[in-house]
Amino acid sequence: MVEELLGEVIRKVKDSPGAEFADIFTPDVVSRLAALTEREYESFKVQLEAHLIMSGLSVPGMTEKKLDRLVQAAAERIDAERSKLPAVLLLEQCPGAPGGEGLYVPPGWYLSPDGVFRTDEAGVPSVRVCRSPLYVSAKVVDLERKKVFLQVTAHACGRWHSAAVPASLKGKLTAAAVKNMGVLVEHDGMLTEYIAEFLRTNWDGIRVVEAGLDLYAEFAAFVEDNIEKFRGNGGGKWGRFGKEENGRHYVAVVPEVAEKFARRQGTTLEYLLLALEESGKLLAGSRSRLRPTWFNGRTRRMVVVQLPEDAGQENDILRKEFLNEQER
Repeated sequence: MVEELLGEVIRKVKDSPGAEFADIFTPDVVSRLAALTEREYESFKVQLEAHLIMSGLSVPGMTEKKLDRLVQAAAERIDAERSKLPAVLLLEQCPGAPGGEGLYVPPGWYLSPDGVFRTDEAGVPSVRVCRSPLYVSAKVVDLERKKVFLQVTAHACGRWHSAAVPASLKGKLTAAAVKNMGVLVEHDGMLTEYIAEFLRTNWDGIRVVEAGLDLYAEFAAFVEDNIEKFRGNGGGKWGRFGKEENGRHYVAVVPEVAEKFARRQGTTLEYLLLALEESGKLLAGSRSRLRPTWFNGRTRRMVVVQLPEDAGQENDILRKEFLNEQER
């Protein structure tokens, strides 16, 4: 898109020496520039300036400020037209999406198995924002911690799964949380815009779950999503897998990593350990919730958590890790 527009503008300048700014940047060209992402538009301006300088060409009356104003005005017009498009039932665009009943894809956006798309003013998908269908499926109210989380659901790594992110997350932090789910995000800013529009469209219709987050399930998913960090002879950077004499499989996690996970869930390491202990999944030491564990050639106090009973049977990735652990 950028190369096509750039080539078109350069040809106009060369073919019409002395042509005025308005003759080169017609309404059609300005509208197409407005449809570019911010990064693409900046790239267009830099390349155009370089081409004009190297070719000894110029466009009378052209200034960057003037072009920016025109493009901004066109972008606002396009957004106004996009906002007039009808909201579409989420399940019509993405059948089978769990928890999607009664939810709508906001005007100006399109959801499909190929991802989330920003549309043009006619409703045609124009920019892919991320490569997985994604939406907010619930508002989770944690009464104990007095916090509200958004349950984000996405289809990534071959399956549907959800993650709870603090409702206060904004901007790049929101994109980072989505990336941690295994979603390939192509435009961070647009993803934040999409989620904000989705919430505005569906706020009253998004179901409320008045329950504490299942930190154990989230923790197990966190380990699975970062499996490479636990691999290696004696363990990886973040910890290692193991098996007790009674056959229980566990993962031992470096406390700093567990604390990082806890912060992402809007809580503390202490609360995480308490929640895991109350669920019966924390394999604590005799005097502390942290358990002395052999890790990378030395004994270290770590967060040791029992993994799901079916992990070694139904999850191919974890099963391989358990088999490798038994062979060591």
